[in-house]
Amino acid sequence: MALALVVTVRTSRDSGMALLLLWILAYFLFYKHVWEHQYVMIIPFFVLLYHQIKKGMLTIPLSFFWIVFSIVALPTGFVFIDRSPVLFDPEIQWRTWESILFHGPKPLAVLALFIALCVQLLRAREKPPASHSYQGVS
Repeated sequence: MALALVVTVRTSRDSGMALLLLWILAYFLFYKHVWEHQYVMIIPFFVLLYHQIKKGMLTIPLSFFWIVFSIVALPTGFVFIDRSPVLFDPEIQWRTWESILFHGPKPLAVLALFIALCVQLLRAREKPPASHSYQGVS
């Protein structure tokens, strides 16, 4: 959360949409309980992000975008392991590492995208504006 605040303070106000996208990702990283079905709410985020990339506002590689999108948008394999006819959570018998391995890809993908967006915004801040060129007085 502190990283998102630092990036927000240090980023140009011209990056409003990118900052909005950053804070949407921050929600998915820092909210206490984000369930798998809630990741559906991030799909509009990907539409906006894709639009920003195609317009040249962000330079996140499209291959990276599609990998993260695929990880987040596709369902987990829970349907394959939940074959009990009664209400039973098969995860009760799992070891911790099994649970992390099963649930980890979505938050890790969001974290990777969050970091990429932070880096993108901080680098954009370091570059001088291209529209302002020095014109000497004659």
